[in-house]
Amino acid sequence: MYRNDNDALPVDRLPLRLRDRVVVTSADCWEWHGWRNTANYGYVRVDGRDRCAHRVAYEALVGPIPEGRELDHLCTNPPCVNPAHLEPVTHAENQRRIAIRQVACRRASHDWSDPNNVRVRPNGARWCAECDRQDQRRRYAEKKRSA
Repeated sequence: MYRNDNDALPVDRLPLRLRDRVVVTSADCWEWHGWRNTANYGYVRVDGRDRCAHRVAYEALVGPIPEGRELDHLCTNPPCVNPAHLEPVTHAENQRRIAIRQVACRRASHDWSDPNNVRVRPNGARWCAECDRQDQRRRYAEKKRSA
């Protein structure tokens, strides 16, 4: 899913201000070692405001991100700023890919490879069946105690 090797861009083409905060990993990710948010995405101050480091790197080496598109990390590594690992996609496509990649619930890491652990709404949204069962048991127990 990554771009061809002949499309790869060298890390030394990054502006020095960005390059100083990037470490190249064995998976060829350019990991951001500056400030990161709670979701692990890197941020850098540009023209007086904080911007996503992967967007800044992509725009510096590839060009503007097309209108109505956002960058999908094909490597699934949020701090990666390697443009070869980023693809401009619609928000809907990015969310679809995120859902496909999710293999466990975020709350308690219940395995979603077992179809009995996943519930699906008619619109395709998924949630953890095991967490839901635990919540129902807790609510039932609380209701019985208060009765």
